[in-house]
Amino acid sequence: MVKDEKYIKNFKSENKEPINVQSQIELNAYNLNAGVDLDFFDDAENNEELQKEVLRAMGHQILKVQADDIYFNNNKKNSPYIHELSTYLKEIGNIDECNIFASVLSENDKNVFSLHVDYVNQDKNFPVIVIHNIQSERNSILFKKKGYLTAKLTSAIVGLPASFNFDTQYLLMLKSEINPASGDKSHCTIRINDFGICMLGTCALKAVDNTTQMETVLTNISDSVDTVEIIQCDIQYNPKDTTIAIGAHFTPCRKSACLFVYDINDRKKSVNDPTILQRLTLNTCTININYPYQLCNFGQIKVEWTQGNNSEIYYGNEIKKENEILSDNNLIFVSQVLDDCINENCKYHGFINVNTSKIIYGSLNSEPLDFVGTIGSIAYLSFPSKN
Repeated sequence: MVKDEKYIKNFKSENKEPINVQSQIELNAYNLNAGVDLDFFDDAENNEELQKEVLRAMGHQILKVQADDIYFNNNKKNSPYIHELSTYLKEIGNIDECNIFASVLSENDKNVFSLHVDYVNQDKNFPVIVIHNIQSERNSILFKKKGYLTAKLTSAIVGLPASFNFDTQYLLMLKSEINPASGDKSHCTIRINDFGICMLGTCALKAVDNTTQMETVLTNISDSVDTVEIIQCDIQYNPKDTTIAIGAHFTPCRKSACLFVYDINDRKKSVNDPTILQRLTLNTCTININYPYQLCNFGQIKVEWTQGNNSEIYYGNEIKKENEILSDNNLIFVSQVLDDCINENCKYHGFINVNTSKIIYGSLNSEPLDFVGTIGSIAYLSFPSKN
C-alpha cells in the first residue's frame, strides 16, 4: 500500500533527529482508519522503549466498549442486577488501573435504573456494575406476564493501553480521573478542575489493593437471570445484596459535581455508613478532541423537560436532532449537566437513562422538581454499534 509521505515518517535507528512522540501520535492517529500502513507503529512494536513512550503519549484511551442486555427478576424488588466485568481480565491485563463508565438504555420509558461501580471483596481485579431499578412499572400486565424487566447496559473501560492491541474505532483524546468524595457525607460537592466539551461520570466505591489469590475455585456471585462465574476464593464482601444507589451530575459554571447516596429501602433517611462514604469516588472522563475519520460523536445536547404520569419521572426531548444520537444503532453514554445546581442544597438527585426517542430522568428523592418546561443539557458520547 502506498504510504502518505505527508503524515508518515520512518523511524530507523540511523534517524538522528529527536522524535516528537506526541506529534507523531496525533499525525498517525489521523490515518488509523484510513487504511495506511504506519512505519511509526511498526517500529514501536519492535522497540520496547519506543513502545512505552508511544503508549504514554497516547494517554488514556477507551480500551473496551460493550453492550449487554440486563434483566430484573420480579421476585426481588430492591435487589440489584450485578454485571460482571471479570470476563475482560484476559483482554485488559491492567484492568485494576482503569476507570469504568456506563449508562443504561431503558426499553420502557416508565422504568429508570441507577448504576455504580463496585468490587467483589473490594478487590481491584474484580469490578462489577451494580444496577438498581429505582422507578418501575412493576404492576403492568406485561411485567407480570414476563416476570422481569429488561434494559441494555453500555459499559466502557478507560485506561492507559498496555499494548497496541486495542480497538482504534474508539481512538479519542481524553482525560480520565478518579475524584474522591469528602468521606463523611451522603451528599457532597466534588471539585472538577478540567471541564471539556463533553464530561462523563460514573460513581464508584473504590477498591483496596489487590487481595485475591488467583489459584482459586469457581464461585457464583450473582443472583441475576443470566449468572456468570468468576475465579474467586472466599467472598467476604459481595455487592449483590446492597440497597445503596449512588449518582452525580455536573455543574460546569461552578466547576464541580454534585454526588449523592441513597438507601433505596428508605430514601428519606441519610446514609451514614462509613464503609460506604469513605469509599465514594466519581470516575470522570473529559473529551475534547476527536481524530479525523473517527465515527464517534460527543458533546452536549439541549433537551426540553416534560413530566409523565409518574411524578418522579421526567422526559427530555432533544430540541435539535442534528446528530441523531438517540438511535437503535448507537452505543451511548450520558451524564446530566445542571448549571442551576446550588450544591449543598441541591435537590436534583436522580439518574439519566436514554431510549431511542428521549432522555429519561428518574428521581431518587420525593421532592417535586421544577424541570417542567425548562431547557436542560445532557453530555453524551456515542458510537455506532458494531455489526
